[in-house]
Amino acid sequence: MDELTQLANKYKTDKGILETDKIMSHGYTKYYYDNWKDIRTDVKNILEIGIGAELQYTKNAASLKMMKDFFPNAQLYGIDVQNSLIQEDRIITYLCNQEDKERLTELFSDIEFDIIMDDGGHNTLMQQKTLGHLFKYVKSGGMYIVEDLHTSVWGDWGLPANDENCCLKVLERFNSDNEITTPYMTDEEKDYLNNNILSIEIIDTKKNGINNDLTSIIYKK
Repeated sequence: MDELTQLANKYKTDKGILETDKIMSHGYTKYYYDNWKDIRTDVKNILEIGIGAELQYTKNAASLKMMKDFFPNAQLYGIDVQNSLIQEDRIITYLCNQEDKERLTELFSDIEFDIIMDDGGHNTLMQQKTLGHLFKYVKSGGMYIVEDLHTSVWGDWGLPANDENCCLKVLERFNSDNEITTPYMTDEEKDYLNNNILSIEIIDTKKNGINNDLTSIIYKK
């Protein structure tokens, strides 16, 4: 088991492989590890959207704590709509809705992020709107992660199941057409994405065709 997944399990984040509740474990970290292992000492700034309240199967801010241990030189930022905030060495969190563009700009416009990770509301419209606004804050060569894209397949998370403009379909279209097309971003946001996305990797961690554990990594030029 790779070191990142070990840390995920230590802090009980569902990004890893929780031995106590495998159903709630997405298994994302083994794929992130492949992308992060060679840059771990170089990463300076990380933002996670949705730091999570303490639940039966996960612990509050577990993912931030995992990344703090994995990236020794990184400053970590988190936002959440719940009062589940923490402040500790190298971790700063804020009460903020991921759709509040004014507040996001106020908090982060002066920061260049190596990694932005959306583990927030999982609503397919929220995912798109946040990507459209925040991708400009990712540094060249950095990455933007949209987790839990399986809500696009489930439906009732902003749009019907497999709607042509759900977040999953929007990202898949980029891979086929080399263009972001969606009515849920501004023209300016779409132009920026189309000019600055290097590639998009969509990962089904279960590889079973059911698409119940989907994440994506959007690489910036």
